[in-house]
Amino acid sequence: MGSGIRPRTAPHPSHHERLLAIARATPWFMQALVHVRALCLPEWCVGAGAVRNLVWDALHAHAAPSALADVDVAFFDAADPTPARDAALQATLQAAAPGTPWEVTNQAGVHLWFERHFGHPVAPLRSLEEAVERVAAKRYAQRWPRVQVVER
Repeated sequence: MGSGIRPRTAPHPSHHERLLAIARATPWFMQALVHVRALCLPEWCVGAGAVRNLVWDALHAHAAPSALADVDVAFFDAADPTPARDAALQATLQAAAPGTPWEVTNQAGVHLWFERHFGHPVAPLRSLEEAVERVAAKRYAQRWPRVQVVER
């Protein structure tokens, strides 16, 4: 939803419009986007968990939003990949929306701490798009090991 991320292939128009309509009709999500946009990051997006929940809630007519473990804000800025910057941005969001469980990560710096947290190194990422693709591919492979994604 941030600048710089574009799907490789255009989504089906009706799906795209439906997602936009759901997002626009969801006050907490729109407010989250406003807060993240105010950070003026060069390339960013709100993670899939928040998007998944807002779609789930809309499709199942939930009156109240489903609980979120966090609202992931992924961004890419190679100029300052330090954890201190992530923490400062997260603090800014917490101050703006204290009831929202924010988690902010500069994808340009993931390779600097990943091995310490998860036990194996990862190569540096070149863009937010690459980060989103890598995470999505890993999650699908873990959850559905026999499914093969075929791009047209």
